[in-house]
Amino acid sequence: MVSESKQKRVAYRQQVVRRLPLALLCAAALSFTLFLFTPMDIYAGNRTEFLFSFTDMGGWLLALALVGTMLFGALIALTPRRVSAVIAAVVFWLGVMGYAQGMFLNIGLKSLLGDGGAGDTPLWLYILDTALWVAAGVAAVLGALNMERKSWIRTAAGIALVVVLGMQVVGSVSIFGKVFARDNAAAGTSAAAGAASEAPSAGLTGNGARLDALNSREKENGKSREKTGDDKGKDRHSNREKPGAQKVYLSDAGLYSVARGRNTVVFVLDRFDYDYYRDVAEDDPDFFAPLTGFTLFDDNLSLYSRTYPAIGSMITGVRQEDADGNPFGWDADTYFASAYSTSPFLQELKANGYEIRLYTGPYYGYRSAEPLAGIAENVEVSDGYRISNRGELVQYMIGLAGYRLLPHLLKNTIHVTTAMFNSLVQYVGEHPAYVLNDWETFAGLTEHGLTVDAQGAENAFRFIHLNGCHGPCHMGEDGSYRLSASIEEATKGSFNLIYRYIAELKRLGLYENATILITGDHPWGRSNEQDPAEPRLTPVFVKPAGASQESLRTSGAQVCQELNMQAFLVKSSGLTTERDWGVSYLEVPEGTDIERRHLFAVSHKGKYYISEFTVNGNGHDFANWKKTGSTPIGYLYR
Repeated sequence: MVSESKQKRVAYRQQVVRRLPLALLCAAALSFTLFLFTPMDIYAGNRTEFLFSFTDMGGWLLALALVGTMLFGALIALTPRRVSAVIAAVVFWLGVMGYAQGMFLNIGLKSLLGDGGAGDTPLWLYILDTALWVAAGVAAVLGALNMERKSWIRTAAGIALVVVLGMQVVGSVSIFGKVFARDNAAAGTSAAAGAASEAPSAGLTGNGARLDALNSREKENGKSREKTGDDKGKDRHSNREKPGAQKVYLSDAGLYSVARGRNTVVFVLDRFDYDYYRDVAEDDPDFFAPLTGFTLFDDNLSLYSRTYPAIGSMITGVRQEDADGNPFGWDADTYFASAYSTSPFLQELKANGYEIRLYTGPYYGYRSAEPLAGIAENVEVSDGYRISNRGELVQYMIGLAGYRLLPHLLKNTIHVTTAMFNSLVQYVGEHPAYVLNDWETFAGLTEHGLTVDAQGAENAFRFIHLNGCHGPCHMGEDGSYRLSASIEEATKGSFNLIYRYIAELKRLGLYENATILITGDHPWGRSNEQDPAEPRLTPVFVKPAGASQESLRTSGAQVCQELNMQAFLVKSSGLTTERDWGVSYLEVPEGTDIERRHLFAVSHKGKYYISEFTVNGNGHDFANWKKTGSTPIGYLYR
């Protein structure tokens, strides 16, 4: 006679066997969607924006997908019936609804790393989205509780899971080549850059010549790029670019150094909108008081509405337009190569003996720093890179996947920035690449202060691009890291960083003779899918050489980056030049109407248009904004 306990064990094993196929399907639908298929799709669609290869994290993601499948499958199959039903319901609900969200419900979703975000989602979509998730969750729980008695529920659930998994497997196969294209393309990086340099309007020397020049300079400085024993040990755990590929980048070398003579420093706070300035000023009227010697121009227009090509145009003075004047007539590689290598402004600085160091991030600020070889002193060459923390890399990518898969109500809980990804990619060079990591820059300035480069030139030019006001924000008012900081906190934190920099200049006795400009690369777009319906302004603070003690004053003069920025820098820096640079900020009279322009990038159904506006009169009055044209440009970041 079979004992009761043995009968129970046999029944339990039979129950586990019966549950296991659906349990594994259910677990796989969630695990593979979250940990593998969605990250693959995100990477494939944005691979040119990432500085690393998918192979740097692909194994980890696959392992997580397999472990998640086994773990959730075991929980569903092995736990008591009612507990198992609840777990199965939750896993099924998350897997199926996550897939549905990513495929059908992200209507009008803005890029997490862009100017938009989940906060732009209309209220009706929040309500619809939430209602569907709640209804699906209730249905999943009820179905799981009744599955043992109603076999059709099991069959329907199995079909749904097979469809979800099958569709994603098919999709993954179709994008497989794109996902791993970066690994194959890396070896051709130099050749591609060389081809770009052959554009008729670029006027560049060959890529190889510039790389050779950089390598020679490093060797002359005693910086041979032969790997040390320690480097070799580290490389065993790194992912390097393909043999022959060389990454030319802007490093953080000299970020905390200045010259003993004249210093011209440009601080660019990403997305520094007039509204952000106003909110801080209204909340704390004395906050900007430390800017002695400065003039605030609160009616200032940026030329562009996006970081690309705003940063390139601010550094070089060269607009993103082809020889016929068509906006965005060049692809990004050609534009950067031409602008940086032919910039009259950079050439004038160099001719006047200024040491130039540019601190901006890759991709939006430059594609390759090779055209800056011989111009910027913080240009370095690397044969490869390593990932400093693979766990964090995987975490950030899963965060992006979560942003796509979660309902709109929960998307604002995801806080991932471009700087967070970029900070993990460390080029194998003398110094790491500069990335927009404001809290680390703040900490470095606090730790090191500023030093005078005794071996450097008499005068120096510094262009320092900060994440500033661009969300998601991670720097608090005191300069420390915050998981989620408000725009106002980040704005104050950015200015507190600048105040510390100014304090160091004063300590060194270099402040009065310094030229300093603080502005944004572009304002807050509000929406990238339609033309502006209200003014888009970014303030600019300027301190000319010779000013230091005067209280901050405000000017209502109608100024703009395109017409006045480089004229101010050239004249205040005391450059000897035969070129007519136009009118400086400080030379524009108040009360005079000036015609200015702003180029606003509009994205609609995957296509981009440049809406050109002329502003004649007070920029705060939108009646003075007139749209003068709209030009289709295809893909903005091509």
